[in-house]
Amino acid sequence: MSEHDTNAQSAAWQSALILANPIAGKGRGAATAEAVASELQRAGLQTEIQLSEGPGDIARFSRERGEQHDGCVSIGGDGTLAEVLEGLRELPEFPVAPFPTGTANVLSKDLGLARTPADLAEAVLSGHTVDLDVARVKGSDGVERTSFLVVGVGLDGMVIHDLDERRTGPITKLSYLPPVLRALAGYKRPRLSVCIDGEEVPGEYGFVLVSNCIHYGGAFTIDPERDAGDGLWEVVLLKRGDFSSILAVAARGLMGGVEGGACTILRGRKITISSPVPVPFQLDGGRGAHTPLSLQVSSRPHRILVPAPKRS
Repeated sequence: MSEHDTNAQSAAWQSALILANPIAGKGRGAATAEAVASELQRAGLQTEIQLSEGPGDIARFSRERGEQHDGCVSIGGDGTLAEVLEGLRELPEFPVAPFPTGTANVLSKDLGLARTPADLAEAVLSGHTVDLDVARVKGSDGVERTSFLVVGVGLDGMVIHDLDERRTGPITKLSYLPPVLRALAGYKRPRLSVCIDGEEVPGEYGFVLVSNCIHYGGAFTIDPERDAGDGLWEVVLLKRGDFSSILAVAARGLMGGVEGGACTILRGRKITISSPVPVPFQLDGGRGAHTPLSLQVSSRPHRILVPAPKRS
């Protein structure tokens, strides 16, 4: 495993806080929480289940209830985990075991997370954790948000904003098609200026990703060499940002990495993005705000519990 291993064997959990988004996994979030609790109880742990009823609940539960337990299980998609990490922003050493049931589950693909309740219980007993960098992101609305995967400025931000405004229930992969078509129909290339660690990047860009993940959207490889706990995020810069150039980058992503041609990858800890007119951004697949945007990688990575590497 290329990530920073925090420890191969940490203290065993005695109790677990289970936080779940009940509509994740096609509405099976609550049932999944019960199944996970049963497996952990069989392994000798005490459990507490908290189900969200709306945005912000998961962050509040993790903040208020986390310290009553030895670790936390996050059941849902990447957005649910983002809320858990938001609630634990002052406790990055508190171990979190993600159990993916969402649509894209990008972190699961990157880290090889447990996919069954039995595998999760085994991972909890092993105590194996890796470091995961998180960033604080602030946009035009002045609200500070937590990101651990990717912030996209440009076309994908437009798509996610449109999807969020029109969604009425659980999201499937097909849910993205109408917003993509609408975004393309009215698309105008953004003019983005980028500053990394205090230095202006020459030129203007039509599409920018600031990323801490390997897989984007579950299918495209951004940078196979990225390390999720090294304190730096990848800044993917696309010069033109028109539809044809985005398609070319997507094709390279399907082949194993987006860098090349008009696409450049730089790295940094503090990134700012500005534009003459506000441009929407998304973070971790959820709606953000608009430019100007600032992103700061935390100096304290979070501990993420993953299955122990298989011994050969």
